Amino acid sequence: MNSEPNTLENLQYRIIKLELQSRRLRQWGVAALFIPVLLLTMAQAASKKTVEANEFILRDDSGSVRASLGMHDTPSGKLPEMVLFDEKGNTSVRVNGGISAQNLGGAIILFDSQGQRRGFLILGEDGPMLGLANSKGSTTTGLRDGNIGVFDDQGFETSIGVKDLATPSTGETHKTSAASVVLFDKNKNVIWKAP
Repeated sequence: MNSEPNTLENLQYRIIKLELQSRRLRQWGVAALFIPVLLLTMAQAASKKTVEANEFILRDDSGSVRASLGMHDTPSGKLPEMVLFDEKGNTSVRVNGGISAQNLGGAIILFDSQGQRRGFLILGEDGPMLGLANSKGSTTTGLRDGNIGVFDDQGFETSIGVKDLATPSTGETHKTSAASVVLFDKNKNVIWKAP
C-alpha cells in the first residue's frame, strides 16, 4: 500500500511538470509568431513614408550629377522634369510632365553625346509628335497626325500621308490622303505630288 501513494504523488508531480512545460512552449510559440508579424508590420509602415523636396539629385560614386528630378521654369509656368546625364555631365534624356495651360502633354527628348537634341516624342495639342534631328539639332524626320515629313537644312520637305494643302491662286484648302506624297521647295511651294 505504501507504493500506491508514492506513485500517485509521482504522477501528480509529472503532470504539473508537463503542464509547466506546455505553458512555456505555448508562450515561446506565441512569441515566435508575434516577432515576425511585428517586423513585417514595421517594414510596411516604413515603406509608406512620404518624402517631400523641391529637387532630388542623384550622384555617382565620383560625386558627378547623373540625374535630377525637380520643377523646371517655362514661360507658361513650372512643370515637373526628370533629366538624366551621361558620365561627362551632358544631358542624355529629358522627361517632362507637360504644360496644361498650353494643352501639351508630357515629352521625352533624347540627346547625343555632345548634348544636341537628336530625337523627341511630344504629346501636343493636335496629338503625338515624333521627331528625329540631325547633328545641328534641326528636325530631319517627323511623324504627326498621320503624316511623315522629311526635311533638310535648306528648307525642302517631303510629306507622306495626310497634309493640309492650299492652292495659291484660289486660296482653297484641302487635305491629301494617307496614300499621297508631296514635295515642297524651300519656300513651301508644291513642286510635285502624287496622287
